[in-house]
Amino acid sequence: MKSKSNALLNKLFKKKSSDETDIVTEAKNWYSDRYESVLVQRNILLLLLIIILCALIVSVFTVGTISASKSLEPFVVEIEDKSGITNVVNPFSRKDLTVDNALNTYFLITYMRARETYASSNYEYNYRTIVRLYSTPGVYNSFTRSFQNNPKNPITTYGTNNSTSLKVRSIQFLNPGKTAQVRFTVVENEGSKNSFYKIATIDFEFSQMEMSIEDRFINPLGFQVTNYVVSDELI
Repeated sequence: MKSKSNALLNKLFKKKSSDETDIVTEAKNWYSDRYESVLVQRNILLLLLIIILCALIVSVFTVGTISASKSLEPFVVEIEDKSGITNVVNPFSRKDLTVDNALNTYFLITYMRARETYASSNYEYNYRTIVRLYSTPGVYNSFTRSFQNNPKNPITTYGTNNSTSLKVRSIQFLNPGKTAQVRFTVVENEGSKNSFYKIATIDFEFSQMEMSIEDRFINPLGFQVTNYVVSDELI
């Protein structure tokens, strides 16, 4: 009888020990699975972080490259007081205004101020000296004929009662050193103060001319307008 009791007790304790071992094993397996799952999540997050950092570096580099390759060029919009017409003014920058362009621009504007404006105090000097010395004979003859054949020329129209001034809106060199297109406005200084919008296409050159010392002081480089076409600009 005692032998049977001992056998039952041994069997019971063995079963209990086996159950405890299974529980411990399951617990270890659970913790192992959780640990591996956490490791996988950590690795995924680390990979995503590396990808985001790489994308951020590439974006910063791209933006920096684009910004370095672009430059902002300011411009001025001019609005006429009376008409409200807007024009984009393209002032010369130091980079664009070369020595040749500076000389060409100076002589062109000097010529146009003398030819296109009027003041009773100096029109004779402008018309008979500046325009003559800056024009070829053919261009100057055409200019004088336009006055003789036009009863509404500035001398007759304004006399001593009014004068005009010239406002250059833009200069474009179509053929550098040879042709320029100038948009300008002739403005009356008194009376109704009307504005006349015009565009001129001018062919020019520098030639070795025989001139007196006095004429050479006025036109030292032999600037010559070889063709001059002006028309009203429809705005």
